[in-house]
Amino acid sequence: MNDNERTAAEPNSGGGWFTFAGRMRRREYWWRMFLIFSILVGVIILAIAFEFIAKAVYRIDMPADVKSMLAVGIILVTVLCAVLAIPVSVRRLHDLDLSGWWYLAVFFLPRFIPDAPIRSVASIAMIVLLGGIDGTCGPNRFGPDPKGRKAVNREK
Repeated sequence: MNDNERTAAEPNSGGGWFTFAGRMRRREYWWRMFLIFSILVGVIILAIAFEFIAKAVYRIDMPADVKSMLAVGIILVTVLCAVLAIPVSVRRLHDLDLSGWWYLAVFFLPRFIPDAPIRSVASIAMIVLLGGIDGTCGPNRFGPDPKGRKAVNREK
């Protein structure tokens, strides 16, 4: 199967979940971010369902230690999802011929600014950049084009 026959359900096998090397096209980025988001939402819904079942079916309050275990589980899954999202975003930045350090600059530096609109603008700009802009045509300093395109010579 060549790259043109791939579907959204088959992410490009150009790199694993924990690698920072290489490039990632938009389709694979959105697919992987959807999976990460789905895992996080699924765990939260599962925790809410446990609480609901305890109250509605068994007519008991969930013990504090069980609630604590659920909270720790949600925190661990959130950390795992964040760890998975970082290399995915860095590889997407590489497709745009940008260093992965831009991820840190856009997502972590605005957290130290107390003005909420600036943080929101930075986050929205990163989402538009990663998910909406096509990568550089042809190979760049981070590797070959994941779409297989050749570099365009603009000089005449």
